[in-house]
Amino acid sequence: PPMSILKPLCGLDDALEENLLCFADLDYPSYEVVLGVRDHHDPAFSLALALTRRFPRRFRLVIQRGEPGHNPKVNQLVTLAKAATHDILVISDSNARVGRGYLSEMAALFEDPSVGCVTNPIVGFGERRWGSLLDNLHMSSSVGPGMIGAKLFAGQDLVVGKSMALRREDLDELGGFDAVVDILAEDY
Repeated sequence: PPMSILKPLCGLDDALEENLLCFADLDYPSYEVVLGVRDHHDPAFSLALALTRRFPRRFRLVIQRGEPGHNPKVNQLVTLAKAATHDILVISDSNARVGRGYLSEMAALFEDPSVGCVTNPIVGFGERRWGSLLDNLHMSSSVGPGMIGAKLFAGQDLVVGKSMALRREDLDELGGFDAVVDILAEDY
């Protein structure tokens, strides 16, 4: 199925351009990448605009409309989901970098109609700043191993919002992103 990748951009992450460029040529037949910024003053705006001009058939830039809640990422996701044209929505943070088979692997899991959400174990690397180092340490030492451990030892799936996919119809049944605009850990 065609997929829409929703990428909220909040400021400039380490290696943001490289992170975004990996989404330009994924090994998947039909997908779009919808880049979201809060406004024209967002530090990521000029890069996002340049990528939409360089890859007009792949990337689209969307400016956030309104501020429905307290969670800045979810505020962008509300707008991005409305702008997305496909029924499988992939949410990927701006500091996520993926391999070429990213969408193919996710799509294969959706062949099972009982699958409602797909996520990926994550690891942090390549930090250039102190904040990125702390985030990568947290991802690599706690979050990623916790996801894998929960699945292996407790049979529990843990979803991490840095990379997840779901059907639009399932999201709508949950009340859409509007239902979690005031929740900090919306992926949980």
